[in-house]
Amino acid sequence: MYLRSMRQPNYIEVQRYFMERNWPAFRGWGLSAILPWDQSSLWQPDPQSEQKVIVNPKRWEGLERPGIVPDRFYPNEQWIYHPSSHGVIPTSLGKAFLRWNQPRIAFLAGKEEHFTEKSHQFACGEVLRKTVVMVNDSRSTALFHYRLNGDWGWEQKREVKVQPGRIARVSYTCRLPNDPGKYTITFEATDEQARKYRDTFTVHVRPRLAPGKIEVDLYDPANTTAKLFDRLGIVYRKITTTSSQPHHDILVIGREAIDLKTSLPWLKNGNYRRVLILEQRSEVLQNRLGFRIQEYAVRHAFIRTPDHPVLKGLDDAWFSHWRGSATLLPPYLPDAETDNPHWFWCGFRNTRVWRAGNVGTVASVLIEKPSTGNFMPLLDCGFDLQYSPLLEYDDSAGTILFSQLDITGSSASEPAAATVLIRM
Repeated sequence: MYLRSMRQPNYIEVQRYFMERNWPAFRGWGLSAILPWDQSSLWQPDPQSEQKVIVNPKRWEGLERPGIVPDRFYPNEQWIYHPSSHGVIPTSLGKAFLRWNQPRIAFLAGKEEHFTEKSHQFACGEVLRKTVVMVNDSRSTALFHYRLNGDWGWEQKREVKVQPGRIARVSYTCRLPNDPGKYTITFEATDEQARKYRDTFTVHVRPRLAPGKIEVDLYDPANTTAKLFDRLGIVYRKITTTSSQPHHDILVIGREAIDLKTSLPWLKNGNYRRVLILEQRSEVLQNRLGFRIQEYAVRHAFIRTPDHPVLKGLDDAWFSHWRGSATLLPPYLPDAETDNPHWFWCGFRNTRVWRAGNVGTVASVLIEKPSTGNFMPLLDCGFDLQYSPLLEYDDSAGTILFSQLDITGSSASEPAAATVLIRM
């Protein structure tokens, strides 16, 4: 059953997706000797080739020698076992390995200080800063001639020499168009041996969204959300106690504003038409609000309710690889990686998966979709898509929007996050 599942197209496509996004990073860090261990998924029978049993013409030779001699060679999905090199072709995963497992590779990467970051959303007219990475694990000096081309009319050419066993990271900058849209940067290179290299990077240029005439009440003891509102031009009136009277129809509860003892009368008395609760910590969501949660630090979320006013007109690209590093969780788990980490979840001591780094995170602490109650997930993410970083609760008194998106406190300004916040 396991071997059959490994040959399923969807399984191989997941492997390819993972490999194409991680193998260049491994190589860029200088890790050049890696055993994939999935060679059975790298090849498949060639539908254009006749798959037949081949009789061994030398089956009667050397019979007195030790060892066995096969009478026939049978078709096999693994290239190393197949009787003919023409009987198999690479799968999509195999093609990815043929590209990224060469002695020399070159690709478009992130910023110079963190080349594995994949931020792709920028404001109109903003300056983009990224790098080109060239890896030379061959035994001779490589001379790369490359050209960068942006489809809005930008171009750059360079020549880079990379010594054997070395890696070159070359920064480039360009000013993005003033018009919102989807643009592509293309990288094309040749080396002194006439080998060709090509890569592309998609840039989403977002419009600068004005908040309009939004006026809200804000409960923000830590003053973290207020700083963000000031920067975005959102008009608010701070309320300092949980018993303060409402001044507007919308209440925003700021990041980490709720603790295990905070009174929450706004969630019961219906004084506000809409309540927006921004990022809260795990213990509050679980032990104060009663949700099941998970600490994932995901870099992709997927739109579940496309017609909702917050999400209408957006696509999944808005919720992937946000800029900077999230700060709701520490970047690494506290224990050394010697065994499966443990934590207390829903009153039980459980193992959990490892995670490392907060760069590009869209949501750190996730709410598991409730199985009861009038909840509607607006976004899906995580294992089996069973978590939602944006969850709406609706009743006759109004709506409550739970947003665990890493909007507040990020180390960099993300245009998509600002747009989603204003829409909320």
